[in-house]
Amino acid sequence: MPMRSTLIALLVLAGCRTAPVASLPGPLPLSGSWQVAEDHTVFLGVHGEENSGGSLEAMSFDPGVRVLRVVENSPAAAAGLSYGDVILEAGGQQVDDPDALEVVVQGHGLESELPLSVLRGDTVFAVPVTLATVGGNSQQPAQPLYVLDPARSRAGWTTTPIGVALASSADDGPFVVAGLTLGSLVLAVDGEEMLSARALVRALGERAPGDEVTVQARLPDGSLFMTDVTLYEVPTVITEFGLPVLFDYEAAADGSRSSASFLDLWLLQLYQYRRDGGEQRWVILELFGFDLFEFATGMGELAE
Repeated sequence: MPMRSTLIALLVLAGCRTAPVASLPGPLPLSGSWQVAEDHTVFLGVHGEENSGGSLEAMSFDPGVRVLRVVENSPAAAAGLSYGDVILEAGGQQVDDPDALEVVVQGHGLESELPLSVLRGDTVFAVPVTLATVGGNSQQPAQPLYVLDPARSRAGWTTTPIGVALASSADDGPFVVAGLTLGSLVLAVDGEEMLSARALVRALGERAPGDEVTVQARLPDGSLFMTDVTLYEVPTVITEFGLPVLFDYEAAADGSRSSASFLDLWLLQLYQYRRDGGEQRWVILELFGFDLFEFATGMGELAE
């Protein structure tokens, strides 16, 4: 009996397949220097678009407005914005489309400063922009806010003289889950001292997704903190599962559709279920391609 159970388990596992629910983001390119131009005019001067995730199969939008073009002699040009930059915030407000950015810009008067948070490469910069016509260059240089690591820690890091500060994090970021709060300083990872934000991101990137690292940190209240952090790993779901003839199950990785069948003998099928979005279809006893019992819910396209 144990041998029979083992053989059945091996057959089931052989027909099982998993897929990640989302692609693991790769490391961001290192940011270059930020150059400031000589003069600018009244308006902001950027043409942008929603920050698309870039996948036609699973369309998604990341935060911010991606810059497509910067108008010459504009405040944006004077501040150093360029193609490919992503404006995350304007005046302290999150902007995720060009219209929202324009509303914030128009809400500021002439000769007022509009602070921007701009992602370039793997670094978020604080970029002050003056929305008034001023002769010459009165722009202040952009200051790096933090370095982003979307792959292992899902967080932003800032270099300080006494450690690497946790400047931002996803709500389910590994370091937040492990007990670190914003403002905490990472001093060492697996006993290796961390001297800069990029050194920390590089050290985490050398580990595999799901690896566990030991982190020595100092919390905002000054207390030392030692903990194990499990690095971010994209969860997986079962997309195929079955045993020949007896049953079969298939599903999309994003959960948008699924199907299941039992006792499929080619010309005879005992049971079939299909779901595509909000539509569902059930078939009981299909014989020679004809459905003896069938019913569906939703838009009805699956029943056609």
